[in-house]
Amino acid sequence: MEEISIDQLILENRYLRFDTDIDKLCESISQVGLIHPLIVNKDNKLLSGGRRLSALKKLGFNKVPIVRVDKGELIEELISIDENLIRLELKNTDLEIQLLRAKELYESLYPDSVEENRPRELTTEQVEALPLKFETQTAKKTGLSENSISMAIKRAEKSAPTVVKLRKEGLISTAQANELIKLDRDDQEKILPVVVDRPVSEIKDLIKNVKQMGLTQAIEIDSQTDNHSKRDFVELNKLAKKLNKQINKILSEDVEYQGPGHEKVYDSVIQVFQGMKQLLEQRRPDILVEFVNNQNINNNSEHSMNQ
Repeated sequence: MEEISIDQLILENRYLRFDTDIDKLCESISQVGLIHPLIVNKDNKLLSGGRRLSALKKLGFNKVPIVRVDKGELIEELISIDENLIRLELKNTDLEIQLLRAKELYESLYPDSVEENRPRELTTEQVEALPLKFETQTAKKTGLSENSISMAIKRAEKSAPTVVKLRKEGLISTAQANELIKLDRDDQEKILPVVVDRPVSEIKDLIKNVKQMGLTQAIEIDSQTDNHSKRDFVELNKLAKKLNKQINKILSEDVEYQGPGHEKVYDSVIQVFQGMKQLLEQRRPDILVEFVNNQNINNNSEHSMNQ
């Protein structure tokens, strides 16, 4: 295998990462050697292996093993991106941009990988010979789902600049961004002050209204809604469903528990029951009356059958 001096390497490559968490890599190289050589082009430009190079330097190497490629600019750029994609965290906006660029390069090199470009009426053998879609190919490399890769590319394509900035600062989540990119970039910028710190479910409802009635009217209606109260009831609904599911499980599986603190469980259930009853009495007495009437009917029916 070819070796060259570290001093001969050209390191001007925006995709490379140097000195990033290399301690474990140094330990691995010390124990088993360098498994994957660095990849360089015909001009000694480093295409892949920035962290490996940093580890080798730290270990005192003056020469490094390389694989030399001469594939042209597009494939060489794709090689540089590829190493990052294997370690891809799809919440990282910089890597999402690299993923978008990788797709552009891949589809430029392999136009038949694009569904719309594929010839029609092919045999099974011809279909199998076609290059994979970029999302499929990347999923095989990374172990990520095609859908998550597709969404990452969509975020890179459609996010307004401020959305990207706030995501980098941790002020907007990936899930929030997935809803915001349903709007064009101008509307994303305008709606941002309204949606920061809002749960995804509210953003989803607001964007649905924007599409139905326009941005101005949707924001006006949203400003008149007491979202804090709405959140309280949404949370109550979640807790009630969870409690109901747990009770059904205990009853259906005939679970018994007589251990320490079991009486406190029933005390807590009584408190929940009393709270729910009080809530219905104050807010929806009609539902409570209907429930009580139905219970009376069922009890009377059971009593008649038992006589």
